[in-house]
Amino acid sequence: MLKPEVKIHIIDTPELFDKFVDYVQQHVTSDLCIIDTETNNKQEKLAKLFGISLAFNDKRAFYIVWRDVNGRDLWSLSYQSRIAQWLVNICKNRKLIGHNLIYDLLVLEYNLNVNLEQYVGCDTLLLKHTLDELKPHGLKPTCQKLFGSWAIGPQEELYQSIKNNGGKVTKENTEIWKADTKILAEYSCWDCILTYLLYMHFLPQLKTEGLEDFFFKQEVMPLFFVTLNMKRQGFHIDVPHFERLKQELIAELTKLEEELMLEINPQVSEYVQELLKEEFPLNHRGNFPKALAKIVKIPLPINTKTNKVSTSAKELDKLSKSYPQYYGFYEWIKGKTDLPLEYNKYILESRELLFKNKNPDKKYLFNLKSNQDLAHWIFDVLGYEPLEKTPTGGRKLDDDLLESIKSDNPTFNKLIVYKKLSKLLSTYVEGILERQIDGKIYTSLLAHGTTSGRYSSTNPNLQNILRVRDENSGIDSLIIKYSNAIKQGFIAPEGYKLVNADYESLEPRCFCAMSESKELKDVFIKNEDLYSRIAIDIMNLQGVSADKKAINYLKNIYPEYRQTTKVFGLACVYGASAIRISEILNISKEEARQLIQSYLVRYPDLSKYMKKCEYEAKHNGQVKTMFGRIRHLNSCKLMFDFYKDQLLEYKWAAKNNLLKERRQYKTYLNLAKNHPIQGLAAHIINRSAIKIQKEFKQQNIDGHLIMQCHDELTALVKEVDVQKAKQIMKHCMETTVNIGIPLVAEPKIARNWAEAK
Repeated sequence: MLKPEVKIHIIDTPELFDKFVDYVQQHVTSDLCIIDTETNNKQEKLAKLFGISLAFNDKRAFYIVWRDVNGRDLWSLSYQSRIAQWLVNICKNRKLIGHNLIYDLLVLEYNLNVNLEQYVGCDTLLLKHTLDELKPHGLKPTCQKLFGSWAIGPQEELYQSIKNNGGKVTKENTEIWKADTKILAEYSCWDCILTYLLYMHFLPQLKTEGLEDFFFKQEVMPLFFVTLNMKRQGFHIDVPHFERLKQELIAELTKLEEELMLEINPQVSEYVQELLKEEFPLNHRGNFPKALAKIVKIPLPINTKTNKVSTSAKELDKLSKSYPQYYGFYEWIKGKTDLPLEYNKYILESRELLFKNKNPDKKYLFNLKSNQDLAHWIFDVLGYEPLEKTPTGGRKLDDDLLESIKSDNPTFNKLIVYKKLSKLLSTYVEGILERQIDGKIYTSLLAHGTTSGRYSSTNPNLQNILRVRDENSGIDSLIIKYSNAIKQGFIAPEGYKLVNADYESLEPRCFCAMSESKELKDVFIKNEDLYSRIAIDIMNLQGVSADKKAINYLKNIYPEYRQTTKVFGLACVYGASAIRISEILNISKEEARQLIQSYLVRYPDLSKYMKKCEYEAKHNGQVKTMFGRIRHLNSCKLMFDFYKDQLLEYKWAAKNNLLKERRQYKTYLNLAKNHPIQGLAAHIINRSAIKIQKEFKQQNIDGHLIMQCHDELTALVKEVDVQKAKQIMKHCMETTVNIGIPLVAEPKIARNWAEAK
């Protein structure tokens, strides 16, 4: 696509604004209004508005300068109010379009005190995600891919202007407000034009794929308003609680580090010496001779003016006359000779001193947070083999590897605890304290964050926050303690309560629903435990029950059988091989193969489901969820068209140098089986959230959904309304979506997030 001809207008005076108002009134007939904002912060609550760009088509774009490059307001308070009201008026009869529109809406709300929510027509970020679920979803990379390299031209010019003005341009922080106003205006206006082009490009595809109702009416855009409100509300936290947690975790980690290093340090002494040698090479200049002199107690000259050590040849010559026994040392500093041999025994101690001086907060050079250091200890010293390689071909040391060897040595388990507590401290405790604003966390909830349609979140990632565990969960007590303590810090303010509802076994229910196996569906209709039922059926267990209330409930009598089934029950349908199952269960490949075969023979509809999903991926290049969300797998179809299933044969693939393609093809087939199940779970949660928020509003409940995490929804509700809100949440979560299997979600009322579980 050729770059369109666009006229850009910069509005920075009352006279120009008045002309703009007249132009829109007399000449703009479009029912669309594309909007973009420029600010100085990614967090909406903290962002100061620098400019607003608007477009109504792809011919012209307008930029209202709000602040100049120095951050000074351009408009009087009365004019600010006039612009804000005008903005509301022009949106009234138009569809408001934006890319990542939640950000712009909240920025305008916080800066101009205007709420444009009711005029929203489409977020092109979500439109792109619905029709092309693979990242990146950003405006520039998407448009560059679709329209050509010209789409990123304004961005490159912007970056250069920022640098010229002394601003930062990094992945984490690009100070766009430091660009020249004219360049920032052009950049912002082109964002509006690109958003318009994206909207017009994807609309026909939305219709072609039969997703118009799904996007605009049933799920995607209705969920947009739930997401907007959750982001607006934030989640209250107990700041003093998190400050105490920080100190406690630092103390725990210090203690664990000392215990771990008592065992590890003697085993890695040579490695540590090499690290020291690499970081602090023997050098007669710089700090090395000063450290060595300090260790051996050799006097060095002191500059009387600066009161610092001097290594000038003249001063050293004077000193060598007073201390002739150190003549060789002084000559080495001057570069005249090699270091005398009698000092070699002090080199290591000197390096250790240099390390301590450089890193006063570090006690050990060997870093327990460094996978490179740990890999040396575990692989080179202890002789373990990695389970897999890193993308660059290195030895991969991850949680799976540590879990697989933790029973060999108590130190490994202690290391796992150390690593997990470190993450809890940095990601959650410190991350939350850094990001809280007036006692609230405004996490970025992303409805486009996963291919299945489930939310993800960033800044901080509350989707990965550990579930609250009890002492019988098999997880170390310290991890349980602090994971629970983190959730205890998310609170309801005075006069309010949290109402939290978690779906019971949501993914297994979706799995059974999509399998179309009557026997598996009956498990939940009879209120049995899925994994116990599978274990009883395929292992032919007698005298036990899958009924969770029965005296002879399998989990209580033979928990190991249920755990085995839990490992492979969903995994093998998602494509886990016998090799992978054997590794996880620590059994032979043949035993794993027989286990999978017995499973699929006992439930033949599972094989039909797997083959159906694979067929759709191979022949149609896509699979759909029950409610229509598509996982596009065009590459899978191309591979099948070219190689057929011969590509799955290892020997043939190896012979033809296609092992990489074979792995990718298998991945596509596994994704095809996974998507309908994961996507259905996303539909259930998303549509329930939409319904709950609607019911809260209709029934005049003083409450809002504030979080979706894992399979749970959390609302903040006024105390007088909590019982009613509880009933609404239960009803909506259990009845909004019908999958032919009962859905169970029992809400709890709590003062904090931990109590809600």
